[in-house]
Amino acid sequence: DFPMSGKVTKAVSDFIITKPNISFAFNFHNTGGMILRGPGSKLAGMYSPNDIAVYDYLGREGEKILPGYRYLISCQDLYVTHGDFDEWMFSNVGVFTFVGELFYSAQERYRSPDKMKEKDEKFWGGTPDEEKQKFNDFVNQGVMFKDWTEFDHPQFGEIEIGGWRTFTTRISPIFMLPELVHRNTSLVILAAKHAPETELELLEVKNIGDNLHRIRVRAANPNAIPTLSQKALRNNLTRKDIFRIEGSGFEVVSGGIVNDIYLDRVKPVEYRPWMVFTSVPSFGKRDVQWIVKGKGKAKITFDSVKAKNSSLIVEL
Repeated sequence: DFPMSGKVTKAVSDFIITKPNISFAFNFHNTGGMILRGPGSKLAGMYSPNDIAVYDYLGREGEKILPGYRYLISCQDLYVTHGDFDEWMFSNVGVFTFVGELFYSAQERYRSPDKMKEKDEKFWGGTPDEEKQKFNDFVNQGVMFKDWTEFDHPQFGEIEIGGWRTFTTRISPIFMLPELVHRNTSLVILAAKHAPETELELLEVKNIGDNLHRIRVRAANPNAIPTLSQKALRNNLTRKDIFRIEGSGFEVVSGGIVNDIYLDRVKPVEYRPWMVFTSVPSFGKRDVQWIVKGKGKAKITFDSVKAKNSSLIVEL
């Protein structure tokens, strides 16, 4: 009747909302041989270039792991959808999500090698019936098809029963399942390996005179998934990462994000300079600077919802 009116859907969404540390998700469907991403409809708006770069990296790696599968955009390459799980995850929670369309019937091949590429280009149509019949007879040993036999039906009289058995049109043959499951699992594991993994590093502690020190730190992320998607940042869907400096014996004069470490270009925060709110990009880094007055021991922390928290101590 309305979004989340189904009890199961509501339960799943409630669980996800209470787990802001989720950084990626997969939603699997039974057939198509596709790795799909949103948007499902152009009404949802196109994604930012930074977020598309993350999807493109994982999607194209997925095509290598899953031979024959296509990395596609739902509304452009397939058809328009509204309210899909992946669209809700990205638009409402800011989490990168794929739809994995598992089996595709073009894998049911019985053709000469020189015809392979020609037929693979027509993956959406699947395997022609004549070839599928030969696949059933000579590869799957006849388990997919029941020969037509006469039957005396109490209502319709003399009829015939037979044809393709149930679950043979959109689901992988049993002997092909292990590879299908293994390869799709490997794509999920790849995404897990690319979840944000930040390390805090001290770049500089410099005395700049008048009892002032300049401190610079860096959080680096060697993986494809950023600590926050641009969607989450723009729509304030998740709390930003926090760089914080604390201690006694000194005063924090200013703080901000270093946009160019070589030209000393810094974007200062307007309030509470000891706290800098930001995020760490895909395959990237975030540099932060403070100017402090005084002496003492400073504790610097990096606090993230989706990545590991870390800290270090600086002597002034």
